[in-house]
Amino acid sequence: MTALTDWETSLDQPRIINLETIYDNRREEETFTADIAFRDPSAVPSAPLIKAPIYLDYGLRVHIAPTAFLNRPNVTIISVGHSQGVDEYGKRLSNGSDVIIGDYVWIGAGVTILPGIEIGSHSVIGAGSVVTKDVPAFCVAHGNPARVTRKIGDEVVKEPEDIITSLKEALEC
Repeated sequence: MTALTDWETSLDQPRIINLETIYDNRREEETFTADIAFRDPSAVPSAPLIKAPIYLDYGLRVHIAPTAFLNRPNVTIISVGHSQGVDEYGKRLSNGSDVIIGDYVWIGAGVTILPGIEIGSHSVIGAGSVVTKDVPAFCVAHGNPARVTRKIGDEVVKEPEDIITSLKEALEC
């Protein structure tokens, strides 16, 4: 996240960020990819796995855990809102709220996350969802607006090494 934050602060205004370009300029060991995960199941990511294109509105307020996965395409994370008061609207005031994405969160393609949202660890957000409220840890949420549709029980949650081993075994079939 540091490289992205440093890069974004040099801009006058937020833009669509091509993370593949940014990550291509980083040292290989700083970027966690699916290839690394399959080669070494014990590898722990040092940066989130993000598939471009992605739009971060004021990325300084976006906090993504290094184990999170944002799937392509078109994930949008908005961390700035505007006043809804009639007397304040003409002033064009904006207010920022942090967006926090926890450990081992999976974000589907085309998801929009609004300001001030926290997505708890080990949660999954379905493709095309609009997240308007916090999502607790160990939950699956989807829809517009996104709603929690089920909780992920402890018996379902596996360690990352177990997940990768299961994937390898499935590919061998």
